[in-house]
Amino acid sequence: MFPRTAAVETAAPAFTCGLNEAAVRSVQASPVRTELTKRLQSGDSAVWLFLESGQAERDQAALERLETGLQQQQARLKLPTAPEMEVTEQQLRELKVPLKLSFSVLKVSRSDAAEAFLVSCLLRSEEDLEQLSEPMAFPVFGRGRVLYALAGDGIAEGTIAAACDFLTGPCSCQVKEQNPGFDLLLAGDWDRLLGGVLVSDPLPQETGVGRGTGAPKLLTIPSGRRTGGKGSVPDR
Repeated sequence: MFPRTAAVETAAPAFTCGLNEAAVRSVQASPVRTELTKRLQSGDSAVWLFLESGQAERDQAALERLETGLQQQQARLKLPTAPEMEVTEQQLRELKVPLKLSFSVLKVSRSDAAEAFLVSCLLRSEEDLEQLSEPMAFPVFGRGRVLYALAGDGIAEGTIAAACDFLTGPCSCQVKEQNPGFDLLLAGDWDRLLGGVLVSDPLPQETGVGRGTGAPKLLTIPSGRRTGGKGSVPDR
């Protein structure tokens, strides 16, 4: 199942497979997730997972839109200041991984057996994604938090900008449990890497009851996924 803190819109399990050594290894780690972890730990603002549809022309067109859009956002955006993130300048100076404004893209093939777990987690994170035969883009930030999916013609300048606004804004550095999306299973010693310096509140201890006792906090969430043509998904 998805993590307890996941803000997903489906009751489907994240992944199902036979119980064998190869399947267990694929759940524990994969080449794409290893590279994703490396990039996040080097300070990328977000790594965009580009899930190919298997249709070469559509994939290439969507990938070009994504890469062009991310280049535009890197030129437009600025990182939030320490006061905006509700931290001190000293906390930022003590970070072992300095914050930087950088977006990168990792391609994922749906037919890659080594990435079966990752592909399943992405496609089952929303109710209808498995039914779409479109290229998709999933921004991943922080310690492996997947924001949401952009699919097909929804991989566009406006939706890319909305996602990047959130990813570089103060909300994405706040209480993790209140961020939209879900956490990917990644192998990384984040606490050692960060040296105990945090710019967000840690998750509460698991109790098995509810989702915490803190008062709700309103967050401004950017517009969600859009797809063009038949099977369009409305903004949310």
